[in-house]
Amino acid sequence: MSSNTESVRRGRPVKGSALVEGLEGSEHARERLKLILDSMAGKLAVEEACRRLGIGAARFHDLRSEVLQAAMCRLEPGQAGRPPKHTEEESSELLALKKENLDLRIDLQAARLREEIAIAMPHLLKKKAAEPLLKKTGNPGCSAAPRPVRSTGT
Repeated sequence: MSSNTESVRRGRPVKGSALVEGLEGSEHARERLKLILDSMAGKLAVEEACRRLGIGAARFHDLRSEVLQAAMCRLEPGQAGRPPKHTEEESSELLALKKENLDLRIDLQAARLREEIAIAMPHLLKKKAAEPLLKKTGNPGCSAAPRPVRSTGT
């Protein structure tokens, strides 16, 4: 072993800001990101990055903060596993079931309200229950079917 102060690196060389070349985006955005990464790595002074970007130091620091915040948000843990895939048929069936569920909930609420009314005001139901019977039977002296006509035999 040598007592060099330099360490020997194994593996692939570090690409640093050159990794930006493989990303999707405009050339302008790539160049801005490279300059920000190089300034963060200490390869480029902030003043030089500002000069190349044509912006002031305050704007550069804001831009760098925005980039880092976007990266931080992207690295937050998400939901584990793949998102579920729904077919068109499943989606339409789900919508139909949701509508049916809502209709049934409304019907149930109406039934509960009718029950509460029946308990609180039973006299209203007695009058209403007798009305259909009177309408169906009509006048008790009249029959619904016509009577046959008798001939007098003359």
